[in-house]
Amino acid sequence: GLSGGLYTISASPLFGYNLLPNTTTIFVIKNETTTFDIVLPIGGILRGYVKDGNGNKVSSASLIASGPSFSSDTSDDIGYYELVALNSGNHTIYTSPTFGTNLFSNTTSASINMGEITELNITLDNGGRITGFIKSSDNNPVYSAYVYASGISYPSDYSDVIGEYNLIGLDTGQ
Repeated sequence: GLSGGLYTISASPLFGYNLLPNTTTIFVIKNETTTFDIVLPIGGILRGYVKDGNGNKVSSASLIASGPSFSSDTSDDIGYYELVALNSGNHTIYTSPTFGTNLFSNTTSASINMGEITELNITLDNGGRITGFIKSSDNNPVYSAYVYASGISYPSDYSDVIGEYNLIGLDTGQ
């Protein structure tokens, strides 16, 4: 049912496949069948492990690659990640730990080539910690007191049933 003329056709793979979309232009003649195969190029892969400053593997870290292309993944139970379908070129990799962990986010870069695998282990530095107890003047624990710090970073917490609080993710400084 196509009229004759110039058409742009595009194909995109499902998310998660290591294939890149492709677009081409073809000329169609009315009342004739035009056959054209679309080839989806194989993307580059960036893979490795997310670790903390002590070398322990970090699960559930969020990774996003941006640059000539975009890809995302979450590190698995052993810290492994795989970013697929990347175009060639320099990509910026943003890695964030799960909320509530005493780790800092990391931004790094990687040079990717289509059709190749690049290995990159990413380290999330450990943060500092302040911990203690909130007590009344008669030495009883205070439950659900809001505790916060201000300075280079701004962590906060609520004291638990025994009055304990933990401020995590602190950068070096006052």
